[in-house]
Parts: sequence; structure tokens; C-alpha cells
Amino acid sequence: MIANMKTRREGTQTIFARSVSAEIRARMAAIRMSGAQVAAKAGMSQNYFATRLRDEKPFTLDDLDKIVEVLFDHNLETHVFAAQAYERNSEDIWMELEGPGVSDLGYTLAASDADIDSEIEAQQQEP
Repeated sequence: MIANMKTRREGTQTIFARSVSAEIRARMAAIRMSGAQVAAKAGMSQNYFATRLRDEKPFTLDDLDKIVEVLFDHNLETHVFAAQAYERNSEDIWMELEGPGVSDLGYTLAASDADIDSEIEAQQQEP
């Protein structure tokens, strides 16, 4: 899995980093744990943690390892969490950043024309 490297227009967050922070927020809500609680248990300041939850700066891999330990009580591998976060959140974040009609490669998707000439259609099919 390769994370899309497009960045936010107003910050430095990649879609992958935003997917991870979205998943952290979702997990915190699911287990009813506050940011202050997670930050304290992970050995981070509340301000440091909150800045990254707001997608103003990215979490480091070391941060993520500590956070996953806290949120999942050592029952989930960090790389599994990161992969799941990207799979669950990347499409929504992409659409939020770029709007509908944009693919992961940054190309605008074209609508299909039902009246395409059969010769052109034949040329477009794979050999």
C-alpha cells in the first residue's frame, strides 16, 4: 500500500497522516477516552497531542506506536492500525480535500458517453 502524497492546501498533512489522525479520533470516541487521557498515558503533552489531532502537524511513527499501545492496550500492531486507518479514511479525506470527480492520481474523471462511435470504442478496448 502506498499512501497518496498529496498535501493539504493549508498545511503539510498527507492523506495518509490525516487518515491516521481520523482513526485515532474515532477510536478515542469509541472507547470514550479524552485527548488529555491519551496524551498523558502516551507520555505527550496535551498541546502536542491536540495539535496533531487537529491535523496541524503529523504524528511521528514513535508517537503512533505509543498511541496505539494506549488505545488498544497492546492488542494491535501499529502497522496494522496504520493500514486500517488508511483503508477506512483515505477516500473520504481525498474527497474532502479535492472534491468529487477526482481520482487518487489527481486526474479528473470523465463521464462515459453512451453514444460513442463503435470504431472509437473498439480502439479503446485492451488488445
